[in-house]
Amino acid sequence: MVYVIWYKSSKAMGAYKHLLFLEVIVSYVITLICFLWQPILLCPLRAAYCTGPLCFDRVSNYVCFQAFLVSCLLIVNVHTMKVTYQIAITYQTDNSFKKSVTNVRQTYIMFAGMVVLAVVTLSAVLLPALLQIDPQQTNAVFIQDVPALAELITNEPTFGGFHPDITKSSMDLILNIAFGINAIVPAFVAVICALFYYKMKQLKQHVSIATYAVHVMMLRTMMCETLIKIICFVIPTFFFGLTIKFELLWGSYTTTPAFAVFMMHLVFEILTNAFK
Repeated sequence: MVYVIWYKSSKAMGAYKHLLFLEVIVSYVITLICFLWQPILLCPLRAAYCTGPLCFDRVSNYVCFQAFLVSCLLIVNVHTMKVTYQIAITYQTDNSFKKSVTNVRQTYIMFAGMVVLAVVTLSAVLLPALLQIDPQQTNAVFIQDVPALAELITNEPTFGGFHPDITKSSMDLILNIAFGINAIVPAFVAVICALFYYKMKQLKQHVSIATYAVHVMMLRTMMCETLIKIICFVIPTFFFGLTIKFELLWGSYTTTPAFAVFMMHLVFEILTNAFK
């Protein structure tokens, strides 16, 4: 896919070609991190251990966790840049907004800036908590909450977590950021759809039928991709975060549908593989 996008796509695609390239690369990075990390979440506890090739101890577990969060933020950023690009190209005049969004160099600068911002922000949140955590104290509190995990916690060197009685603020901040992004999504999609509808009506009066058809196709592609991301990423993240935020107990009326929704992406992946 990277070869097709980079070598076979038309130069007329401009910065959009590079946005597709970045999105595919970040998607591969997430897959690679998940393979090297292979976390086993102990929900609804704020804890996990890992079994991947790069998991040797508790610190490597936290490092992989941070890398995964950074990659997720980058996927959201790239998709937002793609939507912004498709809006920019509907403008007939070459204003500063259109020039900055459709410029390849600016695209990579904005992406690099987001990488730095994500790494610095998450490091500022996670590193203080990691340095303050006393593994023995944290393990003892988790064992006190769930005695059945005593053998696992004691013998698993990669076990790590953020117990709310010890490090509540850091994990709550991450969860609040996730909730904030999820809360913005519906309003963002509604505003984008309204803006696109308005710009497409204007565009139809100034371009040929063939050019307008291309813009309609790109609009439909964007809406389909956005819907897939909402179903397979935003909604599961919201319910999973809700479960972790309030540490819901197994068997409660909220936890059961929360985990059902959280596992929906696996159902879609299985169906996709079945019908290939």
